[in-house]
Amino acid sequence: MRTRTISTTLIPQKFKLGESPFWNPKLNSLNWIDIEDRKLYTIEISNLKLQSLDLPEEPGCIAPLISGDMLIAMRDGIYMYSGQSKLLKKVKDAPYQSDIERFNDGKCDARGRLWTGTVFEPKTSNLAGLYCFQQNTGTYTINKIAQNNMTANGLAFSPDHLKMYWSNTPEHRIDVFDFDVESGHINNRRIFKQFPAKGEVRIYGGRPDGACVDQEGCYWVAMYEGGRVLRLASDATVLEEIKLPVKNPTMTCLGGVDGRRLFITTASKGLTATELLSAPLSGCIFMTDVDVPGLPVNYFSE
Repeated sequence: MRTRTISTTLIPQKFKLGESPFWNPKLNSLNWIDIEDRKLYTIEISNLKLQSLDLPEEPGCIAPLISGDMLIAMRDGIYMYSGQSKLLKKVKDAPYQSDIERFNDGKCDARGRLWTGTVFEPKTSNLAGLYCFQQNTGTYTINKIAQNNMTANGLAFSPDHLKMYWSNTPEHRIDVFDFDVESGHINNRRIFKQFPAKGEVRIYGGRPDGACVDQEGCYWVAMYEGGRVLRLASDATVLEEIKLPVKNPTMTCLGGVDGRRLFITTASKGLTATELLSAPLSGCIFMTDVDVPGLPVNYFSE
């Protein structure tokens, strides 16, 4: 296993709970959200000009449209943000009780469906789900496809579109499904990688949070509370470890002009004053170059 340490940040700004980064190749920009601060961010890499949009609810994930618009899954529903008019419009109500559950990590598949998991906030049982949101002949639909989760994260697809990854962060587990990209059907759920819980090992390595997949089919996962990112082979072997100077990385994204730049969002939320003092870069976005390019972002199908 290759191990290295990085400390380069994209910009000096810190965020409370950075999540859902994606690279927009049309604009050469990085986009992400701050769930805790209820904001959508875009930065142009050429000039590092940062733009932000205040949101009415906590966002869980974002997905681009070819038109330049943005789909935003928020606590109370799915919204469409127009890049031209700057208007935000709800297009679908949340299919759950939004005072105890909210949308979280998600991505579009290669046919333009948005897959997004949820967080069951009481954290008493695995009542979070996986939803598929799509447009059919002008009508938006959302259906619950899977369940048995508490804090859904790590959603990603293999390059051949035959696998879908989905993690249960509190249970330290990444699952994988067989995936039919044409029909959108998933089946044969099984454990891809089980990580030790606190107390099970001498050195705690964190729990799996957000992730992305590269062109070789390797899964780059942020290990929340572990201060590291792992590159897992398709058989779950750990190929590479990237150590960070912060405790809580939240999600990974591959982008840049050649797709070989790894961006890593992190969180400062929940850290004590002592922890923030010892890790002052908490909440920053880190970046480093890697050998294998990532997969291009999938757009939501209008």
